[in-house]
Amino acid sequence: MSLRVIVRPEARAEITEAHDWYEAQQAGLGEHFEEALSACYERICEHPDAFPHATQRLRRARVERFPYLVFYEVVGDSVVVQCVFHDRRNPDVWLKRTTRDE
Repeated sequence: MSLRVIVRPEARAEITEAHDWYEAQQAGLGEHFEEALSACYERICEHPDAFPHATQRLRRARVERFPYLVFYEVVGDSVVVQCVFHDRRNPDVWLKRTTRDE
């Protein structure tokens, strides 16, 4: 089964913020972050059930080389990315947002 990736607006904002921060640290690093994120999406699409549960509904996958986690769920033929979160941030922030409709 070929899954498509849907990135929620909140997650897109987090990605943009991370990209901009990395780019400010070193030219091109933001692009490397986006490439690592794309590779993470590919791993998720290949084996969506291989990653551990973060909540009853969501799973989490680690972005290689960067301290970010992708929280997602499979809905039909899509991987819906709920948030892309730095692993040092307070988890209550993403938890409140992602569990409000569970």
